Amino acid sequence: MSKVRVISPSVLPDEQLIIREVESNKIHLVCLALKKNFLAVNLMVKSGLFDFDRFYSFCDLVNSKSEVGCFRPYMPVNLSLFPLHRSDRSFDVESSKLHEYFKDTLIANQTYVRVNKIMFVFDRGNWDGFNLEGIMTETVKQFENDFQRSNENIYLTDIEFYYV
Repeated sequence: MSKVRVISPSVLPDEQLIIREVESNKIHLVCLALKKNFLAVNLMVKSGLFDFDRFYSFCDLVNSKSEVGCFRPYMPVNLSLFPLHRSDRSFDVESSKLHEYFKDTLIANQTYVRVNKIMFVFDRGNWDGFNLEGIMTETVKQFENDFQRSNENIYLTDIEFYYV
């Protein structure tokens, strides 16, 4: 049985509360690598960590490399950017990529961020045709199995998905 709880609450907490929890190292926030992602922009730009152009360049980099971009250990913020769905790839390829992206996010949390809660905030209209919670649940089970064999403790206890 999985020790990590994966849920999808219907109401997103207040943006300022989320930012405070990220800044106080209580959560690992994962947003889509969208230039119009106001939550990530507010966190990175308004805090003075990035200017708009640098943030936009990082979004472009994440999407062009097609891999999750975690700001830890390079920046003092618990934020990762998740690549956008690519409609030019088949459903099977994109499903496989989702497993890879989720696994990379779990590894980044375990290795660099080290908090017990990951909050995914995804914009509607991107990845809508995929069972994100189901794929994440499968990925978490595999992740837990890998760590059971290594006898390493897993920091993560909760994953929340929000669609905005």
